[in-house]
Amino acid sequence: MKVLFSMLFLFGALTLIAQDAIVIQDKKAEPYLNKISEKLRTDSPYQIEFRYEIYSLMEDATVSDYGRIIIQGEKYKLKTEDTEVYFNGKTLWSYNIINEEVYQSEPTENSGDKIFSDPFRLLANYKEFFKYKLIGEKNIDANKLFEIELYPKDLETPYSVIKILTSSDNDIYSLNIKQKNGIDLTIFITDLIQNITIPPTVFSWDAKLHPNVLLIEM
Repeated sequence: MKVLFSMLFLFGALTLIAQDAIVIQDKKAEPYLNKISEKLRTDSPYQIEFRYEIYSLMEDATVSDYGRIIIQGEKYKLKTEDTEVYFNGKTLWSYNIINEEVYQSEPTENSGDKIFSDPFRLLANYKEFFKYKLIGEKNIDANKLFEIELYPKDLETPYSVIKILTSSDNDIYSLNIKQKNGIDLTIFITDLIQNITIPPTVFSWDAKLHPNVLLIEM
């Protein structure tokens, strides 16, 4: 089930592509979404640490774990317990730690892999990708949160809705992505660290550090 998390990101949530359809958007949601977008739309590298839960309706089972992602523009590095993914703006490496295999590819302009750092980067450009609506307020653990639903403009996406809970300080509390095949992915943001210092090599696979890993070109 843990490997399922990586598969969901690689082949699911990251295939959201905008269409040119004219849609009605809820102006009441925009102040919250604008603040979130400002935090995520930056040329400086930042790191998001999170806990995630995956619920499978078919299996009636839930798995949870932790991960982190570093993002700078189009580049990113994602790490969970079983998987590391690197994208340097051109080449994508997906490292399966358990199987000691790394899959290398070069995503096309509209490839879901190229926008791998979604849903975070999607939120930075939310007007391009979504219709949206402010649902209302919720109180969780004595925190006042605001719930927003985003509906992909692309009706072919495997997701029907993304639900955001955000605080009055415009910090993301959680994202819930409902997939049409009965998989629910919830990401709880534990920390967002902006303007971090990283070496430029952090977004590329270094074969010298993994001499026993099999490289498979896709």
